[in-house]
Amino acid sequence: MRTRPIDMPTPPSRKKLLLGGLLLGGLLAGGWAAWPWLQPAPQHAVVLNTRQPIAEFKLDSTLGHPLSLSQLGEHYTLFYFGYTTCPDICPTTLADLSQAQKLLGEQAQKLQMVFVTVDPERDTVERLRDYLAYFGPGWIGLAGPPAVTANVASQFGVVYQKQPARGSATEYLIDHSSVIVLLDPQHRPLLLFPYGVSGEQIADDLAAAMR
Repeated sequence: MRTRPIDMPTPPSRKKLLLGGLLLGGLLAGGWAAWPWLQPAPQHAVVLNTRQPIAEFKLDSTLGHPLSLSQLGEHYTLFYFGYTTCPDICPTTLADLSQAQKLLGEQAQKLQMVFVTVDPERDTVERLRDYLAYFGPGWIGLAGPPAVTANVASQFGVVYQKQPARGSATEYLIDHSSVIVLLDPQHRPLLLFPYGVSGEQIADDLAAAMR
């Protein structure tokens, strides 16, 4: 059974997830008009460029201590929300991000990769640390209580919902939005990469945005 990104066709029984699209729409509103005149237009990402920064939050981290948004520093930050037992979408997306990180070369030093689990019941920081080690150096994993995680995810327009695994009374998968969001050094949403954008395409737009 495949975990599905939220932007795929969704049965009527998943109306709760569709409501999250309104949050994402709020991030998109007015983005293109706000893009600076001299900034190269992205070829594959959607411009968000909102004036409102993401509100401060604090989650447990793979660094061994709780980490707040402000502690991530004043540089560009890529956020992706997923979970370690995701069978396909998450590892595929993280592999694309890993490729983008390599293609950026020295520019990658301006960028922090952050993975926030939407499955805090199973994803401990130790599990996140082992998982992210497969994809690239310096990646940070974040985990927190379900209510706090949901609040943080909502700021990025990300929604998710448990779905029972076929043939199991205890196991589950999670349907979730599969988008990558770039924050600028002031922690404002700048770009959104939809599911399916390649590592090379991500790198091209990131290189232009971080000039």
